[in-house]
Amino acid sequence: MPQVLILCSCLMMLGGCAGSLRFDDDDDQVDDDDQVDDDDDQVDDDDDDDQVDPVEPPTLAAGGIHTCAELGAWKCWGGNGSGQADRPEVELTTIAAGGVHTCGLDPAGFPVCWGDNDWGQLDAPEVELAAIVAGSWHTCGLDPDGWPVCWGIHISGEIDPPAGVGPFVEISAGGSHTCGRLAGGGVVCWGSNASGQCNVPE
Repeated sequence: MPQVLILCSCLMMLGGCAGSLRFDDDDDQVDDDDQVDDDDDQVDDDDDDDQVDPVEPPTLAAGGIHTCAELGAWKCWGGNGSGQADRPEVELTTIAAGGVHTCGLDPAGFPVCWGDNDWGQLDAPEVELAAIVAGSWHTCGLDPDGWPVCWGIHISGEIDPPAGVGPFVEISAGGSHTCGRLAGGGVVCWGSNASGQCNVPE
């Protein structure tokens, strides 16, 4: 299947967010030369339906009033009242900008966050992630198997993905809600639905 690009951008009275993720979900692809053995119903090529492989992690992220990008080295600029533009001196593979905080992934896949922490949006769990996105006051990622991990503000349920739903191949964080795309193509959202932002069309 072709690559999919998800862009989420929102502005709020006190913050904004932007996140972009691309994944190749080639779990359902079978080469023309692949043969199926009728005796054991196995495809010649190994096919792990639960594996989610991130491709080309985002190298640009715009937050509420700050921006970060890979410009030969990772750099952040703009509003810095909470230290959201003060990138720590650590190696990063990707980055996500929230309202007044920023997070990235180190080469081992562990999250590194800086900036405002009034709602725990910097209190990342010590887990390996394949992708990371930031909302206004919350942060989410996907583990290597495509299951969401979220932390931060917990007023509207934006860090509570539906139990047992997944795995996901994409994730995007809004101001106070989060959405993910399932491996089968469907979209699931959770969090604030004050404007119908979680009412996914059928």
